[in-house]
Amino acid sequence: MTTSLSKEETSVVVAETTAPAVQRIPAVQPDAIVTLAGLSPDDYDGVFVPGGHGPMEDLASSPELGRLLQTMVDDGKVVGAVCHGPAAMLSATRPDGTWAFAGRRMAGFTNDEEAQGGLAGDAPWLLEDRMREAGGELERGPAWEPFSVVDDNVVTGQNPASSGDVAQKTVKGMAARARWLHVVPHEGGWTFKHERGEPEGKFRTQKQAIEAAKEHAREHGDRELVIHGRSGRIRDAVAVH
Repeated sequence: MTTSLSKEETSVVVAETTAPAVQRIPAVQPDAIVTLAGLSPDDYDGVFVPGGHGPMEDLASSPELGRLLQTMVDDGKVVGAVCHGPAAMLSATRPDGTWAFAGRRMAGFTNDEEAQGGLAGDAPWLLEDRMREAGGELERGPAWEPFSVVDDNVVTGQNPASSGDVAQKTVKGMAARARWLHVVPHEGGWTFKHERGEPEGKFRTQKQAIEAAKEHAREHGDRELVIHGRSGRIRDAVAVH
């Protein structure tokens, strides 16, 4: 997961299902290593799940990760995954049993690539099959060639060769989100602010806050207005012209 908004300011947090115990890669220096339990989706702007068969072993059934992913995708935050990483998205099951990513266009490691890699026969399940069964609109490119799919705030890639594309598009999505203005409840009234910015005034009604936010956006080049309800959850989003 990451808490930042640009390449220059990126702060990376590595989250694991259990107490950190894996061997570290010297070239990779995350700002923090934490467990999933207790993390709040409000503290992060996006999440990226790398590949390898690991996500199929534990992340695909992690209730802690499922809670985070469901909230983040519903709040318009960027969710990125590549190769076998999309298996982690299978954990995001809603209380009614539906999948939070059902109907989304996405990519993941294909059955053909699994077979060509010689591991299909040993796998307890295949990612392509499981994602289709869950309701994903799976798209695919040539085996082992770069192929990625962007569906609004969901960015996925098919295989290891797609890793660079997915990472770049994830960062691009987060950078665009930094230009969003949020209209939110504030001290019994309403205000508008960038996600991690300070409140810009106080307004008696939501309508007043929306109009002031639009004017601010036009003056400062902000691209989108995100309107929250009294509960704080996103109710609507509109482009600012």
